[in-house]
Amino acid sequence: MENFYIQDLSSAEHKYKHKHLCTPKTRQMKMRIGVICDGVGTFTYINQKLTVQQGDIVIIPEKIFCYSEWVGAPNIHVIYLSFKMNTASTSDGYDLQAFHAEDEAEQRALVNAIIDVHTLLQGEMQDQLIAYSKFYYLLSKLLPDMNKTRKKYKKELCEAISYITDHWNEDFLFSDVAKHCCVCETKLYRLFKEQLGESPTNYLNSIKVNYAIQYLETSRYSVSEVSQICNFHSDSYFRKVFRKYVGLNPSDYKSKFNNL
Repeated sequence: MENFYIQDLSSAEHKYKHKHLCTPKTRQMKMRIGVICDGVGTFTYINQKLTVQQGDIVIIPEKIFCYSEWVGAPNIHVIYLSFKMNTASTSDGYDLQAFHAEDEAEQRALVNAIIDVHTLLQGEMQDQLIAYSKFYYLLSKLLPDMNKTRKKYKKELCEAISYITDHWNEDFLFSDVAKHCCVCETKLYRLFKEQLGESPTNYLNSIKVNYAIQYLETSRYSVSEVSQICNFHSDSYFRKVFRKYVGLNPSDYKSKFNNL
């Protein structure tokens, strides 16, 4: 590929127990390739969902807000390689996706290569240079079979999603979102319905419910306190919205989880 090169290669290792909700506060400016060493996770981006499990490789495009929910028995262990990929073509974009090699031995080799690059990046300069070399080889195996982006979301919609996910527990009006995106409310609402199939309010509530689940599972906050933290304004509205998405009242969900 002409003028193809990698910048700012780095890695991160995440370890949790039982359940975890990973919710980045800003859009990642780097592309990420991750390997699931242990546990099961579901990534959510706009209206896309992707479930991965131990041994899978996940591809997360740059410049997106992508949160993930994890379950372990009991361990959750994920390694990410983050990087900026520069190509001659600015149209090359990729979907949120899981990568599976046709051959099981090749999949294991790719998984081990990701782990090796992560380990080498923690070492001295010579080790880091070897990591870059191994990473280029890794990409040569992954890129030809990765799915290119097919669906394009309007810029105004992406900006609105970014605003909502960054300010999810603050008080703001839909008119504030539209003003931030330099678009009229009617057009922005139509974009949500046409491209996501849901209203801005439903999209915001889905984020709030995911945070509420995290608090109910991992903290000693009461249902009323979780309602306030997640900015639902009233306990009755919190119960209504939570039941819509989860199928249980918050108190029943908390009791059920604590009894697991």
